[in-house]
Amino acid sequence: MTDEITTKRCSYCKQIKPLSEFAKHRYRKDGHGTVCKICQKKYCQRENFKITQKRYMQTPEGRTVHRKRTYKYLKRHPQIRRKIYLKSVYKMTIEEYTGLLLKQNGCCAICGKNQSEIGLFQIDHKHSTGKIRGLLCAKCNWLLGMANENIDILKNAILYIEKSLEK
Repeated sequence: MTDEITTKRCSYCKQIKPLSEFAKHRYRKDGHGTVCKICQKKYCQRENFKITQKRYMQTPEGRTVHRKRTYKYLKRHPQIRRKIYLKSVYKMTIEEYTGLLLKQNGCCAICGKNQSEIGLFQIDHKHSTGKIRGLLCAKCNWLLGMANENIDILKNAILYIEKSLEK
């Protein structure tokens, strides 16, 4: 007489369900995963699932594939990589980025260099709040970062340069 297990408790919803409600998992003793298919689907449909998931990623076609396979895909599609980066780091869409770029007439907010001279702009934001201030070229963004966004340091730098020009 064999004691074959026919039910299992879902680790997510804590309900006891038949084994047919669980996906197959070859490394588990009973051959099935710990989360039922319904809970797994809910988990995958969460907002930001594409960004927070580490091993798997959603392609634009809607397929879930292993991240190692998508690296080559993203390398070939930089516009999709940029879209994912803006959303995950700055909570910003491509449309918002383009709107900010148009608002600045395609130029750096500090030095005024055109995007054609620079390439992609860096997004300047206040580190304490995360609020986006504008788009800067790499040099201007570096300037603000090295001065720790301190107005006094930047004023002293201006005075220093003016003094050196007088001599």
